[in-house]
Amino acid sequence: MTLPDLPARRKPPSRWWLYGPYIALVVAAVLWSGAWFWIRGQVAARLDAARHAAAGGPSLTWERARISGYPFRIEVVLDEVRAAEPSGWGVAAAQIRAESYAYDLKHWIGYAPQGVTLSRPGAGDVAIAGQALRASVVNDGPGQTRVSVEGLKLTFQPEAGARPFPLVAADQLDAHTRQAGQAGQVEFLIQLQGARLAPTSALGRLAAGQPVSSAWHGTLSKASAMTGRDWPQMARAWTAAGGSIELTNGWISAGPVNLDTTGGRLAIGADGRLRGEVSLGLPRASEGLAAFARAGGLDPTLARAGGQIAQARAATSPAAKADLTFEAGVATFGPIALGSAPRIY
Repeated sequence: MTLPDLPARRKPPSRWWLYGPYIALVVAAVLWSGAWFWIRGQVAARLDAARHAAAGGPSLTWERARISGYPFRIEVVLDEVRAAEPSGWGVAAAQIRAESYAYDLKHWIGYAPQGVTLSRPGAGDVAIAGQALRASVVNDGPGQTRVSVEGLKLTFQPEAGARPFPLVAADQLDAHTRQAGQAGQVEFLIQLQGARLAPTSALGRLAAGQPVSSAWHGTLSKASAMTGRDWPQMARAWTAAGGSIELTNGWISAGPVNLDTTGGRLAIGADGRLRGEVSLGLPRASEGLAAFARAGGLDPTLARAGGQIAQARAATSPAAKADLTFEAGVATFGPIALGSAPRIY
């Protein structure tokens, strides 16, 4: 009698499938942590470069910077921020907060939780506060940058000794820009809703406490030519390069005045004042001119003459238009001189 063969000794089961996923997870976490700190370092380097980029020109400063958001976000907090240029224009904020996904730094969202302060050369500071004051920047590729700024339930309070600011409050103020098809062109949309204007301004007296709303859509050409140490120098460089604003459409509603435009081309003259023309709709132009005269913003004789021109043209066609022209420092409606053209710098 023989004994049966013993079964072959079984190999102990591998524990790789038990521990492997955990090991892979730890390795991935270590690698991503290293990547996150590298990305954080890149953001810090960009901030430092922006802080020291200008020499005798526009400047950006802050008292303290903090970068956090691990593991999947990059959150930047800047305290006592100030952006300014030598001519006197500037914006300051007690704190600016911005954030982005760590794996997609092409899209940033920022906000000022305590509002901002606008500095005006020779006119003093204005404190701007509201329910929300935020902005976003999206870079979809070379020449495809989009910028949006939005404010909700805003108030504008000039500081002691400062000149009045045109706006007192606004339900919503937003501006959007994106680079257009041709190089150097920037498309824009600016909207204002439910605004209250300072009663000292002619438009504020015209609105008589009623809300003012408007929207303007167009294209800014030669935007890349806006270079220089301050705003006047940038405006002159842009003008020298042939820069202009092509208005696609726009409208404004202020009390009894409702004006719209279907196009126009504007630039800056050598005297720093607005130059160009805007085509205005005429159906209610005479009413608006009369109301503007009653508010003290226009000589009554000129208002009547302008109203007669508007009525005569509107009688020939309901869609008739008349040009508001800015030339040689003077604003004219048809052949009627209304006053000085707005000064840009």
